Formats: sequence, structure tokens, C-alpha cells
Amino acid sequence: MLREINGTDLPTVNIYGSSGRPTASSVGVYSFPKDLEHINRRIEDVRQYRTQIAADLAEQNFDLPESANLLPIYKHRYVLCTSAANSSIVLSIMAAEPDAIVYADSLQEYLEKEFLG
Repeated sequence: MLREINGTDLPTVNIYGSSGRPTASSVGVYSFPKDLEHINRRIEDVRQYRTQIAADLAEQNFDLPESANLLPIYKHRYVLCTSAANSSIVLSIMAAEPDAIVYADSLQEYLEKEFLG
């Protein structure tokens, strides 16, 4: 995946609609190794709450394999990395809560939903 897409060059901008808050920018889609600090922070977040995240997903009838890795790609979105080469499920995980859902069944669906929807 990283050979084909590796983050964004420009930060994302949140204009907050008509809330009156000033615009703000942040890291866009994570780029390796440029955003390694953000990536490591996200990995640590899910590592710390992995048991609770798995339990939350199990309540939604989704099995988070113990051997699966979670690769942060954008904010609190993670690609589920398993030995199944054709699988690219994207999870949305708010680790500190913990709150997790299957956000998309594939990376393609995720990209369309997050950036074109």
C-alpha cells in the first residue's frame, strides 16, 4: 500500500463551518516516515486499549484477530492488516473511549467515503 500511496504533502484544513471558530490545519493522510511521531502515538493508543477495542468490535459481531496489526492512515482511521492480502478493512477507533466501528469494508470504500462523500 505504501508503495502506491504514502500520505499527503499538504496539511488538511478544517474550516469549522459557521461555528465562528478560526480555521485550523493538521496532518493529512499519514506519510511515512514524515509523520512517524503521529503514527507511533496512534499505534500506542490502540495498543493500550486493544482488549477494550476488541470487545467493542465483538459486540458488533466483528472479530479483531489478535495477530492483526492496525496501521493508522488518517486521524483515527486504521487499516486492519492481516495475512489476507486482499483484505483492507478500515476501522474507526477512538481509543481512549474506547469506541470502535468497522468504517469501511475496503480501502477503496474508505477513500470514497472519507474524501469523496
